[in-house]
Parts: sequence; C-alpha cells; structure tokens
Amino acid sequence: MTKTIMIGGMACAECAEKVKAALEAVPGVASVFAEQSAGIAVAETDGSVDDAALLSAVEGAGYSVFSIS
Repeated sequence: MTKTIMIGGMACAECAEKVKAALEAVPGVASVFAEQSAGIAVAETDGSVDDAALLSAVEGAGYSVFSIS
C-alpha cells in the first residue's frame, strides 16, 4: 500500500533524509522516498501501518504533517 504524506518544514536534503529514516523505522514500512522541494514523502507499506504511526514518526523527527493519503 502506498501512502503519500504532505510534510511541512523540510528545508534541505538532510531534512528529507531525516524524515526518510524516521518513516523507515516504523514497523511495516518497506521503503520511503522523500522529496524536500515538493514537501512530500511516499511510503510503501505492507498494509498494516496506520496513519497515526506515520504521523507520529514525522512529528517525532521534528516536522509537521499536512495530510496523509
């Protein structure tokens, strides 16, 4: 299952890597692509991951979430 996360506060490539690492640490997340210029992260999951876990990971890394779809 693919989840697209709109993220606020990613200002550089290092920010995108921080978000990527935080999301990849969530159990059930297989891979993540994060693009700071677009303010998005796309997570491929096994379907068992709920939006709250993704939100918590991004916020725990110091960024805000506008939406998850």
